[in-house]
Amino acid sequence: MAKQLRQRIGWDADQYYASMNLLARMYGFLNWFDYLEFHDNDEEYVTFWDSELDERSFGDRRYLQVSELMLTLRIEEAEAIQIFDEVRVSSDRPAGSDSTQRDDIEKFSFALKEMLDEHRAAAAHASGVALSKPVVTYMKRHRIAPEAA
Repeated sequence: MAKQLRQRIGWDADQYYASMNLLARMYGFLNWFDYLEFHDNDEEYVTFWDSELDERSFGDRRYLQVSELMLTLRIEEAEAIQIFDEVRVSSDRPAGSDSTQRDDIEKFSFALKEMLDEHRAAAAHASGVALSKPVVTYMKRHRIAPEAA
């Protein structure tokens, strides 16, 4: 996310740590090291994606993140909102992903899952029914005993 943010705002690789610090502040930490200290902590803390928040909580988060962008980059609110909407640092869907490609993949995987479910249902149904005889059968060859020859 820090890389996407850095690329979107036009910072070069020299501003690598600055972009990580900005991202950490957008997440509500003092800096990147504060985030790492929190992340390496054994305590569990539940966080939610933007899409999982109610309207008010999402608005509060958006205000915090947009304000941090405005303060750090010294830009107007409209531009900060545009950056926020493009990068979506707290979203479960990566920014810049091709949603049509993702939708196609999801449709395909859903179709495969349906086919697998149908196959499993048919196999479960068939287990209760007598197995059909094979179409081709092979007869065992018998040797003729030497006395009979």
